[in-house]
Amino acid sequence: MNALNIATNYPACTSGYYRVNDGQTTVCRRCPIGHRCPTPSSIPESCPAGTYAPFASAVCTTCAVGKFCPTVTHSPMDCPPGTYQLQTGQTFCKACPVGYYCPLSNLDPIPCAAGTYAPVGNLTACFSCPMGFACPSAMKTPFPVLCPPGTYSPANSDRCITCEGSY
Repeated sequence: MNALNIATNYPACTSGYYRVNDGQTTVCRRCPIGHRCPTPSSIPESCPAGTYAPFASAVCTTCAVGKFCPTVTHSPMDCPPGTYQLQTGQTFCKACPVGYYCPLSNLDPIPCAAGTYAPVGNLTACFSCPMGFACPSAMKTPFPVLCPPGTYSPANSDRCITCEGSY
C-alpha cells in the first residue's frame, strides 16, 4: 500500500474534530469542550484562561469586554450588577469601588455626583443625600456629612446652608 492509499483510507474529518486511531479503525471525534481542534490531524489543545470553546470547536474564543469566562469549559458570563470588566480575555469581574457606581459592566466606574453618595462598593446607582446632610463629592468622602448646628440642607444637597435669622 502506498502513502496515497493510506491517506485516502482515513475518514474526512472537519475542523473542530480530530482523528483517533485505535490500531484497527480510524474515526472522527468531536473536539472536547474547553479545547480547540484547528485541523483533523491535530490533537485537542486546551484553551487558555479567559477563553472558552464549546464542543467541536476549531478555535478558542476570547471573552469580551463586560464579560468573564470563569473556566475554559463555560460560555462567557455577563459581569454581575455593580461590577465591571474593561479588558478582554478575563476570568473575573472587578468590584465597583466605594464612592462610584457601575451601571454597565463594560464602562469605567463613574464617581457619584455631588448630592449623592455610595458608601459601599458594587453599586449600580448612587444614593440621594438625605436631608440634614451634605454630600460634596465622591472624591472628598463617599459618606454623607452631618450638617453642623446652625445649618441645614435639603435632600440631594452637596453643602450645608447657614440658617438665617434666629433659627
